[in-house]
Amino acid sequence: MIRDPATIGQRKEMNIRRLHRGDEKEAISAVHELKPESERQGHDASVEHMRRLLESVNNYLIVADINGSAAGFLIAHRVPRVDRDRFMIYLYEIGVAEAFQRQGIGRRMIELLKREASEDSVTNIWVGTEESNTAARRLYESTGGVPEPELIIEFNYNMES
Repeated sequence: MIRDPATIGQRKEMNIRRLHRGDEKEAISAVHELKPESERQGHDASVEHMRRLLESVNNYLIVADINGSAAGFLIAHRVPRVDRDRFMIYLYEIGVAEAFQRQGIGRRMIELLKREASEDSVTNIWVGTEESNTAARRLYESTGGVPEPELIIEFNYNMES
């Protein structure tokens, strides 16, 4: 990793937290900085859209910053179970800036999600990844995730066409 000479000797201050209503601009900025342009396709969420996302107890947007620089984000969604009065969480996306990878940020964001879930009547968290994505698989296994042996084929319904 190439380090900025101005930061050599500086103590790294890492902050990982779940964002809530009132944190809209921070959320938009973090996603803009961390999500590749090829995935955003020139778009950013509006403040109003982000406000709606953050005010719902069913959405978990967790961000990490180091010395004020966006380092990572995680988005997950809580859904009610139909077979009992509990919930499940789908960990939809997690990303860590390349400069901050392999420093425990992804692990710490997942651990925060697990703590929040344990307080929110959640029975399980599930996440999918490609079999070839060894970095993601190591992360999920290192945080207590257990791989399921069945192959899942994903289908997409494009509603924008």
